[in-house]
Amino acid sequence: MNMEGVLLAGVPGAGGFDAVFSVILGEASDAVAKAWSSAGVLPLLVREDPRGVSLEAGDPRTREVSTAVSSIQIN
Repeated sequence: MNMEGVLLAGVPGAGGFDAVFSVILGEASDAVAKAWSSAGVLPLLVREDPRGVSLEAGDPRTREVSTAVSSIQIN
């Protein structure tokens, strides 16, 4: 939490400390990944898709989700 660019961090689940997460702003993810790697933590970096949320055609849940949602706008 004390690293530049970290908005929030936590331990999901029952508190077994076998996983951690953080939400990072801007390009600070490289610095956080390096710091975690040096501590023996494997970072899994995820970025937003500029197209927004999309459903793949081969996913069997596509019909169920697309009929339940008419439109979503997140600002």
